[in-house]
Amino acid sequence: MTKSPLFHTKAYQQVEADIKKFLNGQPDFLNKATATSTRAAGDALQSVLADHFQELLGKHSGKYSKDFARRAMVDLAFEDSAGAWSGFQIMAKPWSNI
Repeated sequence: MTKSPLFHTKAYQQVEADIKKFLNGQPDFLNKATATSTRAAGDALQSVLADHFQELLGKHSGKYSKDFARRAMVDLAFEDSAGAWSGFQIMAKPWSNI
């Protein structure tokens, strides 16, 4: 089995930082209505990430898919540059001041 150069090195930390910066720079993907619903927020996150996922992964991206059934446990999946497949489920967590 091939080890992923993305997850078996510190490269994932840069990709994570790039995704966070990208999301924080998106002015319109959440609004007052979607921000109060974790399901709507998760769907908005999934949509914006799916549209830009390959460019966010950069050199680590190979084959990529965002087309899964609504009830699938995976929202995004990709094959990295070494041929290792990874799947992700997008989950939004309620914001809390507790």
